[in-house]
Amino acid sequence: MRNHKLLPFVLILAATAGLMQAQPPGAGLPPGSGHVGGVATEKDKLFGSKTPSDEDPNGRKLLGAVTNENGDLVNGAVVFLKNLKSGKERSFFTKKDGKYRFEKLRMDADYEMMAKFNGIASEIKKLSMYDNRKEAVRNLVIPNKPAAPAPPDNPTQEKAPQEKVPPAK
Repeated sequence: MRNHKLLPFVLILAATAGLMQAQPPGAGLPPGSGHVGGVATEKDKLFGSKTPSDEDPNGRKLLGAVTNENGDLVNGAVVFLKNLKSGKERSFFTKKDGKYRFEKLRMDADYEMMAKFNGIASEIKKLSMYDNRKEAVRNLVIPNKPAAPAPPDNPTQEKAPQEKVPPAK
């Protein structure tokens, strides 16, 4: 009778041990979680393991508008935002009001942003981690014409002007 009461406990213990052996060390742990070979480090034991996220619920907001050089709001521009710490990028399509908005940005990261419309890009603007405002504003301007291509580094490599040959009579 006594063995009968221990049987469920033994079965659960055996099943748990089998699952633990079936996984390689570190399986199921997010990369960069601070675990070494599937074992928690001392830092994890003291402070808890938390994978850094690209979003911070208590973070800052970045907003602004996209205009052309004439000051007209641009509908349908794509605003690109890059977290320089993690390398992750996000994007936002402007609506009729030409405005964009990014929320939950980390306070401990630098960001770069730019807008693109019809293949023409604005200047790249930055948001520094040292700018401690909870709501930052960056307005982006799309040039009316694309920037002229840069001249070649070596002027001797330029193509010589071709002479126009009159048509044969």
